[in-house]
Amino acid sequence: MRTRTLTLTLIAGTLFIGGCSDSTGLALPELVITNTWDVEGDSDRDFSFQANTDEPGTSGTFTGTEFVGAVENPLSGSWGNGELTFTVGGTRDDAVYYGTFTNLTNRITVSTSGETITLVRQTN
Repeated sequence: MRTRTLTLTLIAGTLFIGGCSDSTGLALPELVITNTWDVEGDSDRDFSFQANTDEPGTSGTFTGTEFVGAVENPLSGSWGNGELTFTVGGTRDDAVYYGTFTNLTNRITVSTSGETITLVRQTN
């Protein structure tokens, strides 16, 4: 029993270390962030992101606008390693959002100190 436990522990440890290695790490999908992203559950609010390059990538920077009804707030941010961050100015007083990509880059869950929202890529 002790030998089996030790063997399983060694195998699990090897898989964990191997999975974190840069040379064998999980490849992240490329993202085309340029789009309009609806706020799930809030039909009066969305975000428009415009990447600084038209090419898909695993990292980059972007600018854009948050639309809340008739109010437009400028934003800027960056993404990389499956995560993104952006700052919304204007009436939002520099709210900083952090998030991760989910659902193969069609959904982004982001949080700031006051809320957590899910952004859903608009499809035409």
